Amino acid sequence: MLLKVFNRLGYVFASNVAAAYAYALRHGAHIVVCSFGPDRANVAGPQLQQRLVEEQVYKTAVDPLSKKDVLLVAAAGNAKDESDITNLDVLVRNGSNYLPCTLSYNTTSYGNVLCVTGTDYADVVIRVNAGGNVVSGCHYGNATVQMGAPGLNISSTLPASLGLYGNKTGSSMAAPLVAGVAALVASVVGSVGVNQTAAVQANYFQARRVKELLLSAADFVPGLQVQGSRRLNATRAVRNAATNAVVPTRSPTYYITNKGDASLLAPGLAEEYTLLPPAAPGTAPADRFTAPGTFLDASMRVSTPGSPATTLRAFKYSAAMAWAVPAGWGLRLRLSGLVRFNALGVWGVALAAGDGGAALARVRLEIGEQIVNLTTPAAIDVGRLGLYEFRLTVLSPGPWLNLTWSRPGALGNFSQASEDMLLVPSYVDASYPSYAVSAANLTLGGQPSAPSSPPGWHVAWNFSTALPPPPSNLSATSAAAAFGNASLLTPGLLAAFAPGLPAAGGGPWAPLRHTALRPGLFPANTTLRGVVQAAAAASNITLPNLAAPLGVYGTAMAHLRPPANVSSLALRVTCGSCRLFVQGVLAVDASQVLPVSATAAPPRALTAQSACLPLPATTTFTQLATSTASITVTLPAVYTLELRFAVGNLSAGGVVDVAWAPCAASGLGGPTGQWAAVGPLLVSSLMWAPPSNNTYKASAVRCDAWESAGDGVVPSPLLRPPLASATLPYPNSSFAGCSRFSNDSSCSGPLQLKATDILRDKAKLDGFTTYDVRCWAFWAGAFRNGTLTMRLGFRSMDPASVLPASVYLGSQLVYRSVRGVAAAANLTRTPLAPLASAASPHRLLLAFEYSGAGAGDTLGLFDGVETASLSSYLLINQAMVVPA
Repeated sequence: MLLKVFNRLGYVFASNVAAAYAYALRHGAHIVVCSFGPDRANVAGPQLQQRLVEEQVYKTAVDPLSKKDVLLVAAAGNAKDESDITNLDVLVRNGSNYLPCTLSYNTTSYGNVLCVTGTDYADVVIRVNAGGNVVSGCHYGNATVQMGAPGLNISSTLPASLGLYGNKTGSSMAAPLVAGVAALVASVVGSVGVNQTAAVQANYFQARRVKELLLSAADFVPGLQVQGSRRLNATRAVRNAATNAVVPTRSPTYYITNKGDASLLAPGLAEEYTLLPPAAPGTAPADRFTAPGTFLDASMRVSTPGSPATTLRAFKYSAAMAWAVPAGWGLRLRLSGLVRFNALGVWGVALAAGDGGAALARVRLEIGEQIVNLTTPAAIDVGRLGLYEFRLTVLSPGPWLNLTWSRPGALGNFSQASEDMLLVPSYVDASYPSYAVSAANLTLGGQPSAPSSPPGWHVAWNFSTALPPPPSNLSATSAAAAFGNASLLTPGLLAAFAPGLPAAGGGPWAPLRHTALRPGLFPANTTLRGVVQAAAAASNITLPNLAAPLGVYGTAMAHLRPPANVSSLALRVTCGSCRLFVQGVLAVDASQVLPVSATAAPPRALTAQSACLPLPATTTFTQLATSTASITVTLPAVYTLELRFAVGNLSAGGVVDVAWAPCAASGLGGPTGQWAAVGPLLVSSLMWAPPSNNTYKASAVRCDAWESAGDGVVPSPLLRPPLASATLPYPNSSFAGCSRFSNDSSCSGPLQLKATDILRDKAKLDGFTTYDVRCWAFWAGAFRNGTLTMRLGFRSMDPASVLPASVYLGSQLVYRSVRGVAAAANLTRTPLAPLASAASPHRLLLAFEYSGAGAGDTLGLFDGVETASLSSYLLINQAMVVPA
C-alpha cells in the first residue's frame, strides 16, 4: 500500500506519519519503508526543541510496530549542500535526531528500525559533484546508519508532467531497494514449516530476523561510513534465508582491538568447567548456558593429528565425580577460541553425540557472535577469510560429542577439523615484561654485559599442609569419600593462584613466598626437596616437618627465544601434576589430583605435549618516535613460559621437567625432530649473573621517566622511549648518600629519589605535569621478613591519595598500590615478597614504578615495614648492580 504523508505544500508532519504507521499496522503491513526526513539535519534553538517533541510522537507511533515485529526501513536523508551533509552519530550524541532513521540507535526498544543510506558506483556514501564541488549528498554514521545500498541514478517514477520515469539519486532510492530485498527474505523465513494442511500458518512479521539476515549477509566495504561498513547483498540475504545459514562476524577482539595481530595462535580450544547451583523452579533449560556459577577448573583441549579439539571423547570432569561436583549441582563445560575459515562460501557443521538427539538440549554452538542451530547440519556463510570467535557450551558433559565440518563446494561431505582450524590466541607481546625491557636492552646486548652464568627458571612455591587455598571446590565429605582423609592438591588449584600471570579462575593475585633461580627444573625425584631445603637454609627459615604430610605447589617462570631456523615447535612436560602456559595460553595440561601425604610414593609421572606452536623468531612493535610520528621496530621475539606444578609428598619429591622438539614449517603433523632440554633456548632479563670482569656498576639503580598519560600505566620502553634516563645516585642528586663521596664497598644510601633526579633540565615544574617513573637493579638481597612498602603508596594512606605503583622481583609482582582501593582489598598494598630464597650465582631483577608522580615527589622503597618510616628505606649498596 502507498500512504501519503506530505501536504500539498510538500511538508510532512509527525502526526501524519503516526497516523500512517497506525493505518499500515491495522491493514497487515509486514514492512514499512520511509523515504523522508527533516529538511535540515542540523538545527538549534526552538527548532531543536521541536525535534525533541516530534521524537516522542515517533516513538509512540513506532512502538506498536516494534511489538508486532514490523520492519521499518528508514532513509538516512540527503543534504542539499556540502555543509549540511551530517554524521548522524554526532547528531544523536548531541541530543538531536533525524527521524525516523535515528530511532535505530536504540536497538533494544526499536530493533525493528533499519536506517539506510545511499551509495554510488564506487560503494561509498553518495556525494554529487558539479564543477569540482560537492553540491549534495547523503547522511552517514558508523553507529546510527546500519547499511548502505545503491542510490545513485536509480530509475524511478516521476510525476506525469515530468515524463513518468527517470533517474533519481539519494537515500530515498536506497531505502526501497532494501525494503524490496527485505520482503523477499521475509517471504522465505515467514514460510518455514508451512505445509499443505495449513497446520502451520505463515508468519511474515519477522522484522528482527529479516534485519539480522540483511545485515549479516551484507558485503563488507572498507571505509564505507555505516555500521560495520555494510553494503546490501540481495543474493546472499535470500540464499541465507532459504538455507537457514548463519553469517558470522569476524572476531572484533582480534581484528579491531588487537589490529589483526596475536603473538601466539595455539591449536586447540580453551576449556573452562563451571559448577552450577541447583536451578530455581521455572528456570528455562536454555538459561543454564549463560547462568552464573562457580569456577571449577580451566584446561586446554589440544588439536593433534587425528584428534581435533571438537572431537570430545573424554572429559576432565563429569557430574559423576562426587569429589568435584556437589550433590544436586550441575556442571557446564565451555570450549572457546577462534575458528579459522580459509575459504569463501558456505561451510557446513554437523553434530553427532553419544546420546543422540538429546544432546541438542544441552549443547550450544556460537560462531562469529551467532548461535548456530544444530538440529540439522547447519550452514555458515563466510564472506570474509579470517578468524571468528568460537564457543561451544556443553551442559552435563559425559556422553561423547563430535563436530564435523564441510568446506564450500562440498556441502554434505563432512570430515574432522584440521589441526590449525581451531585456535587459542594470545595478545601478550612476544617480549619481556614492560618492567624488564630496559634491563633486557642492557644485559642482552653481548659484551661486556654477557652473564657469567646462563639464565634459567625463576621458581616459586608455597607449602600445603591442609586443603589448598580456595577455590578448591571440594566438600570434606566428598573428598574423604574419594581419597580418605588426605588433603588434596587438585588440578583446579593450578588455575586458581596467580603469581605471574592472571589466574584462569579469576582468583586473587597471590605471589608465592619461597623462591629459587634454577638453570633447569627438577629432572629427578629428589631435586625439588633439595632446592626447598637449600632455600630455607640460606634464609634461616625453619621448614615445616618433612615427616608430616607436606605438599608443595608453585610456578617456574622462564623466557624462551626460539631458534632462528625453527618456525614451529612443540613443548613436552613430565611431572606428577603440572600445566605449562605459553604467552598466558595453557598449552600443555598434565594435571591430576594429588593427596598430601608423608608416606605416599611419588605419583606416576605424566607426560603430555603441546600441539606444534608457531613461534616466529622476530616480532615488530610500533614505537612512538615523537609526539606525532612512529616507527616500526623489529626485535628478536621472546616468549613467556609459566609451568605451574604440584607435589603431594615433598619428602618423596617429584619430577618436574620441560623439553622441546622442532616441527615442520607448516606446524602440522606433530614434532619432526628429537626431544631436547629446553635450557639452551632460555633467555632472561629477570635474572643476571654479573660477569667476572667487573664490567658493571655496583651500589646503583637505573631509572627512566616519561610524561604521564594519566592512565595509571607506566609505558614499555619498546612502545614509548623514555623522556630521560639516569643511573642513581650521582653527585648532587637529591638523596646521594655516601655513595656520592666514597667507593667503600660497605657504603650505602637510601633508595629514594625524585623525578627531577632523572629528568634534570627536562623537568616541568609547573605543578600540573606528572610523570611515570620506573627504577631497577639486579639485586642479591631480600626484604626483611618478606615485608616492604612504597613511599606515597603505603597501607595507612588515604586510598584516594596513593599513587598507582608496583614492585616486581623477578617474575613476581610483590607489591602494588591501587588508587581508590582500600588496603588489603584483593591484596592491594599487602607486602608479599619471598620469605626464603636459595643462593644462586644470579641476581634477581628488582623493579619499582610509579604512575602520575609530581616532579618534586619523593619516591622510594621501605624495607621490613608496612607503613612509611624514614629510617627504614631500602639501601642502595653493593647488593644492587646495573650493567655498565
